[in-house]
Amino acid sequence: ANVQTMLGSADNAAIRSNIGIDRSTLDASDGSPTGAVSVNAAGAVSMTSQPSFTVILASEASNVTGDATVYALTWDTELWDQGGNFASSTFTAPVGGRYPFNIKIQLVGVLATHTLGTLAIVTSNRTWNNYFSVAALPSVPDGLCYLVIPMTVDMDANDTATLSLNINNGTKVIDINAGGATDPRTWWSGHLAHKFRRIIPCGYLSASSRCCWC
Repeated sequence: ANVQTMLGSADNAAIRSNIGIDRSTLDASDGSPTGAVSVNAAGAVSMTSQPSFTVILASEASNVTGDATVYALTWDTELWDQGGNFASSTFTAPVGGRYPFNIKIQLVGVLATHTLGTLAIVTSNRTWNNYFSVAALPSVPDGLCYLVIPMTVDMDANDTATLSLNINNGTKVIDINAGGATDPRTWWSGHLAHKFRRIIPCGYLSASSRCCWC
C-alpha cells in the first residue's frame, strides 16, 4: 500500500510525497508532480532534475598558450548535461548554491622555458585563480603533463562559469590534448551540492491541506 502526504490542496500540491513498499518519491511542484526525488527499497536516491554535467575535449586545441596568452577553454563534446545548463563552453547555474567542479587539463608541447601558469575558474561572483609551477606538474611517459583542479564555487541563480588557461615565459606552442570520447584526457565536470533542511510534521490537518508541516 502507498501513503500520500501533501502540503497544499489535493489538486495543487506544493510538496507531495508517496511512500510505498518498494519506492518513495518526493515532489516539489506546482500541481504536476514528476517524482523529482525518489528513494527505492535499497535506499538509493535519484534526483532526475539535479544539475550535473561533464564536458570533454574530443579534438586537440593547438598552440593556445605559452607566451602568456589567456586562452578561454572551449568544449566540443558533452558526455551529459542533466538539466540543460551547459552551452557554448559556459555553465549557467539554474539555482543558487555551491557547485563542486572537477577539472583536468592535459598539456602537450611544454618547453623548459615555460615556468608559471594559471587556470582560472571565472564565475559571476569572483574569479578563482589557480596558480601553478609548470615544472611541478605531473607527467606521463609520452612526455605529456597534466593539471588537476578540484574546486567548489558559490553561484547564484543565472550566474555563469567558464575556464581560462595561460602559461608564460615561453613561446605559444602548448596544445591541449583531447584523447576522444572513449579515452578523454581533458574534461570539466560539475554538479549542484544540496544542503537539506530537516522538516518535521506537526500532525495538524486543515480543510485545505491533508497535512501541514512546521
